[in-house]
Amino acid sequence: MEPRLLRVRAAFERNLVYAFHKYWDEVTTASIQPYLDFRVKHGVPVWLGESGENEDAWIGDAVRLAETNDIGWCFWPYKKMEKPSAIASFDRPVHWDEVVAYAKLRNAGFDEKRKARPAIETGRAALNDLLDRIQLSAAA
Repeated sequence: MEPRLLRVRAAFERNLVYAFHKYWDEVTTASIQPYLDFRVKHGVPVWLGESGENEDAWIGDAVRLAETNDIGWCFWPYKKMEKPSAIASFDRPVHWDEVVAYAKLRNAGFDEKRKARPAIETGRAALNDLLDRIQLSAAA
């Protein structure tokens, strides 16, 4: 699939960069060639602004590819629930499955949603536990 690129105006702000995302595809120069061509054609910087969520070998190859082509990079997301492929991972919060099951009822009828809705205390406990678990700390 060919990436969608924005049309560039003649003037380009000095403090801006064009960012692209790269997940789970081939780690080859050909896979980023449209961005390299875009950079040259318009004389603008490009940045791999979102990547990661892959196996370690893929991430290492992607970093080397970006750096070899003078492209800065960033991993996203830094921390995810129960995802060892993320730089940091956290355990599922209490009552999380109940909250997620309720959220999946978007297209359900009113009565079904009302019956399945977790108690406010349950939702509050789940969200508070989530906030506790995602805090940045040396232990993360």
